[in-house]
Amino acid sequence: MPDPDYDPFAVLRRPERTSSTTTTRNSATSNTQISRVKRKLTLTLDGTPNGNHAYTWDYPDGSFENHYKTPLYTLRISNGKHTRAFQVIRFGPRYVRSEGYSVAGLADHQTHSLTWYPEYMLHSTDSAENGAWIVYGNFLIHDGPNTNDPNRADSMIGTAGCLEVFGHDGFSSFNKALRELGGVTSNKDVDAKIIYLKAVRPIIRGRTLVLP
Repeated sequence: MPDPDYDPFAVLRRPERTSSTTTTRNSATSNTQISRVKRKLTLTLDGTPNGNHAYTWDYPDGSFENHYKTPLYTLRISNGKHTRAFQVIRFGPRYVRSEGYSVAGLADHQTHSLTWYPEYMLHSTDSAENGAWIVYGNFLIHDGPNTNDPNRADSMIGTAGCLEVFGHDGFSSFNKALRELGGVTSNKDVDAKIIYLKAVRPIIRGRTLVLP
C-alpha cells in the first residue's frame, strides 16, 4: 500500500475553477452482453503511442501554465471473451529545480497485479475522479485530463509517472469496464493484472514529448 501521507501533487493545489464538459470520451468495444461470472482480467498497455495526445505540465516545480503536448497510449482490458480500450497518459514531463528536466513513466516490459486504493485523491486538477489502482509502490492508475484542450482547468494535469485515464468521466468508465468484464459489482473484488509492453521513453523537444 502506498504511503498514505504521500501525495505527489500536494504542492500543486490550485484555486477551484469551473468548466463545461465535452463529449470527448475513450473508445470502447461495444459489448451487448457481459457475463456475471467472475473472471480474471488482463490489462495490456501498448508500447507505442496511438497518435492522439493530451497536455501535461512540468511537475513538480514547473508551472501549471506550461503546456506540454503529451502522447496517449492505448490500454486494453480483456477477460478472454470481451475487450475494451481506453486511452492513457504513460509518460509526462518532470521538472525538479535541483535536477532539471526528465520524462516520468515506466518504459520497461513488466507485469503487476492491481489493487484498488479508494482513499487516493488527485490534487493536480480541480475536477478529478477520486480513487486509484496501485500498480506498485507509488505508481498508480488514476483519473486524467477530460479533453486535449490545455486551456480548460479539467484538462491540464501533472504526472509523476502514473497512468492517467483520458476523457470525460474516463476513470469512472474505466472502473465500470473493470467491474463488468470482471463479473463483479465492487472495485475491491476486481482480479486483474497489467502488462506494460516495452516502450521507448519520449524526450522533451520544445513543449512536446516526442520519440527520439
